Amino acid sequence: MSELANLTMMEVDALTDRDGGLNLTDGHARLLLTEEQRAIVARIPEMFAEASRRPFPELEREAHETFLRAVGQHSAPVGTGRILSCYSSTLATDIVARALPADATVAVLHPTFDNIADLLVTRGLALVPLPEPALLDRDWPGPAVPYIFVTHPNNPTGLVIPEDHLRSLAEHAARHGQTVIMDASFRGQVRDAQYDSYAVLEEAGADWILIEDTGKLWPTHELKIGMLAYSERTKLPIQELSPSRCSRPPPSCSS
Repeated sequence: MSELANLTMMEVDALTDRDGGLNLTDGHARLLLTEEQRAIVARIPEMFAEASRRPFPELEREAHETFLRAVGQHSAPVGTGRILSCYSSTLATDIVARALPADATVAVLHPTFDNIADLLVTRGLALVPLPEPALLDRDWPGPAVPYIFVTHPNNPTGLVIPEDHLRSLAEHAARHGQTVIMDASFRGQVRDAQYDSYAVLEEAGADWILIEDTGKLWPTHELKIGMLAYSERTKLPIQELSPSRCSRPPPSCSS
């Protein structure tokens, strides 16, 4: 394998290498279907028919509630209008990046998957690292850094933010007027990451944004939903920006 500039290029190289053997770089589930999953796939025609009959808001709310409750997020703002459905978590991240003020400084958990940093930099944001050891030491960025972006569990290290550490970060952010942004796309794969993050952030009084993703759990060939949830406290124009990005997934994904 040749020397590569970033993890995304490494993934592309691995996917196109026929003799590469086991590929651990790809974030999408490419596993054989279980018996239960095959039964779900067999119902796809029924799901398409149901999606054509039922109102999309009803399907969307049911999808949000079913998925988020399944991964322990019982305090997620389902049905409030503060969870947006996107066709990918990457799009959700880009909406957040566009909503942040131009030239804002964002502390980003380091190391983390390169597309997060790429999306933020592309939108003109200034990044500073929040090293994993600093997170574990609860050494949080000061008030000069208004946005703190963490990944839970982290990719590529697998670090799960302990609940007490998230509470400490949320309380710190609430005291200093900072916003906690969390990418929880891989939450479904790690039970230790499935404590109720929404409850922790809300109880601390923090301003928060969470990104979720159904596409990391089992192979649906890119039929997935990214979710972008945000607190009542946020003043960022997330709702206003989302329609301009054609963010809705097809109704059949929600069914």
